[in-house]
Amino acid sequence: MRAVIVGAGMGGLMTALALRQSGVFSSVDVYEQTKVPSTAGAGLNIPPNGARICRWLGVDLDGGDPKGPDGAIDGGRAAILESTRQFNADGSVTQRPFDHVTAVGDGAGFHHMHRLDLLMCLYKRVFEFGPDSGAPCPIILHMDCRLTQLSQAAGEVTAIFSNGRAATGEVLVGADGINSATLQLAWPNPRPKRWTEVTCFRGLIPRAVVASLRKADGSSLDNNPIDSFSMDRHRNDRSGATTYWVRGGELLNVWIARYEPDAAAFEREEGDWFPVSREEILREVGEA
Repeated sequence: MRAVIVGAGMGGLMTALALRQSGVFSSVDVYEQTKVPSTAGAGLNIPPNGARICRWLGVDLDGGDPKGPDGAIDGGRAAILESTRQFNADGSVTQRPFDHVTAVGDGAGFHHMHRLDLLMCLYKRVFEFGPDSGAPCPIILHMDCRLTQLSQAAGEVTAIFSNGRAATGEVLVGADGINSATLQLAWPNPRPKRWTEVTCFRGLIPRAVVASLRKADGSSLDNNPIDSFSMDRHRNDRSGATTYWVRGGELLNVWIARYEPDAAAFEREEGDWFPVSREEILREVGEA
């Protein structure tokens, strides 16, 4: 049996590795519309169950160089944080250690990563099963292939791409994201997207910049994250902010969410990511 996967993001590559691991397929072909891997995104965290799946698939979440170049096909460069801190409205702070041991006792733990780093260690593992590796059930990656047509016959499905290439398999998996071409071709009238009524700002700050951060009057920040290897949370009634280290502590991920049911952003049709100016960030975050 042959499997065809549309999309070489995290979902597509994890699916390719899992289908290969199943032992059911003779080959897995992955088709990606971009010419190079997408660098979009910021931080994410992988809890113990996710880390166990990565270990089962042979994905290295910890072995990369945290000071290496951005976008290197390498082992993961996770930050294994010590604790989570909650900053409360009354000025108090509560702290709780991360349970890296867990009841299973296998040390799977929590891994906090830059999305790009996770993507690169998935690529590394996929390339270990490339067509020249001699491994059974090779994974073949095809870049610059945008899906344009789907057709289905008894027992197989065929995908056609904008460059004229075609792929046929017994199974086709659409892992091509929120604006999925696979979904649109298979079900032309899918359920519309539903806004969460929350706008989010995400970014990454280099460690040296975090260390230099000051208040408007020039004094040191209260509880600067540089002094703690933790995930920090701040909340009020309509917004929240979370920061945590990724890339072994070289970058601070910042996530700020604001409940804003009447936001103009909800009317835009740009998918799930679009750029904002510094001025807009300062205004929106200041109001939050």
